[in-house]
Amino acid sequence: MNLNLMFIVFAIVMAVIQWISAICILTHGSTSDIIPMESVGDFKYHKLIPDLKQEIQMRQLHNQETHHLKSQCAPDITTTKLATTLVSQTTLDRLLIMQETCRRWSSPIVMAVYITPQELSNKWNSILKQYSEQCNHMILIPYVARDEDERSDAYPINVLRNMALDEVKTTHVFMIDADFIPSVDLDEGIEKSIRIVMEQDKLEEQREEEIKVEKNLLVAKKIYGMKQEGRQMRDSEDVNLMKFKGKYLHALVVPAYERKVKSLPCQDFEECLKLTKQNPEFMPRSMQSLSQCVNAKPTPKVQEGNMTATDVLNQSKCIVFHSDYYIDGHGDTKSEEWLNTMNEEQVRTIPCISDGYEPYIVIPWCPSEHINHDALQPQQAIEVVQVHWAPLSPYYDERFHGYGKNKIQQILQLQAKGYQFSVIPALGFLTHHPHPMSITKHRWKLSVDKGDNGLMPSMEILYTQFEAELKKEYEGKVKLKTNRCIKPKSYKHFIIAFFIVIGGILFLSRITRRGT
Repeated sequence: MNLNLMFIVFAIVMAVIQWISAICILTHGSTSDIIPMESVGDFKYHKLIPDLKQEIQMRQLHNQETHHLKSQCAPDITTTKLATTLVSQTTLDRLLIMQETCRRWSSPIVMAVYITPQELSNKWNSILKQYSEQCNHMILIPYVARDEDERSDAYPINVLRNMALDEVKTTHVFMIDADFIPSVDLDEGIEKSIRIVMEQDKLEEQREEEIKVEKNLLVAKKIYGMKQEGRQMRDSEDVNLMKFKGKYLHALVVPAYERKVKSLPCQDFEECLKLTKQNPEFMPRSMQSLSQCVNAKPTPKVQEGNMTATDVLNQSKCIVFHSDYYIDGHGDTKSEEWLNTMNEEQVRTIPCISDGYEPYIVIPWCPSEHINHDALQPQQAIEVVQVHWAPLSPYYDERFHGYGKNKIQQILQLQAKGYQFSVIPALGFLTHHPHPMSITKHRWKLSVDKGDNGLMPSMEILYTQFEAELKKEYEGKVKLKTNRCIKPKSYKHFIIAFFIVIGGILFLSRITRRGT
């Protein structure tokens, strides 16, 4: 009987815990623990993130006013031409993939390369010579590894991204991962998309100005009894002479796909790239070839071992990147609709973005005579004589490292700063090249599978903290153009609690009947 009583008490306690969890989730959205923080001067770091005490100068949200000090944006904004720089980061063993990207993208490219001290002394000069001949519009920037374990334990992905961003000298920047290959002439499609958005912004600003003039006119008529006829000409002149001051806080999304292969026929990155060398259409080059790849019907796998690019091509198809297991990553782009419509003139706005949305985007960077210069002033750095123009968009937060959340954090910051997310017309796309799992992703997967205090939980904790920092920095101060999508609340805790209580009641009634 004592055991039965203990079971009933346990059931009641579990039910109470479930009810409390449900209430916490519905009220706060999360049951996360308070994040342990320590301080070193003005720099805060997480206990779970290794070796950050030494990174006092790392770029993060709270010191963003100094992020631009190494930027190469031109001091004279009239010299900055409308163009987009493709930016990425990679390790030396994956740099080979940039050969295909260079053939398809003719605008500037900046690539930060993670190398070991041995690679720096033995290979780097020959690499620079090779790519200066093969891809003279690409700049390579070395990042020398601190130790042997950094690549697997704390790969500094956002540090590398920011190093590359510092070298950008164009009005816009397109940050991608190196294993994505652009369609042919995507840079031209992006420039056209930017001009469409600029024209839309100009029309919108003119409409706002016209509304403002009309409101002022009504006020003037009420106060001074002015006649509308005598004011019409002045109103027209005000609009025509109005100097356009565009905001251009836009994040242009480039749809991302992947070549989905049933069985990967290669063991390393270099071997996988042979598939594209043998057949350039393995990575779709045009909208037409992308459509064919998406609508392809793979043949049953009939061959093992050495397969040609044609064999792999016939046994694979293109899908939206990660759509087979993580739809939130690129779901808000609505790539299927985009591809089926094939509209080459419309920039479609995204009304809201979901948690986990991580598209590849084009954002404004260096100030120019076309973009944002009216509202900006050069920023004078502390203890620095030279006047700097700050880039128009934020850098990445360098606390994020390894795999997971490092790209999403910038997407969240852009949304919080009031950027309008839109999808470019059907003028180009990215395609992920299949390859074996990276060391960093493998480390992330291990921490997930084992449930230990490794890379995944540390990045999740940091991400939660970053969201809180964003809320403090921007909430109520910025008019949002793209909202966060609201998902229905989960009631699973209430359901579990309900069944626990019902089970306890039934068990108790059964014991009572036995006793009588």
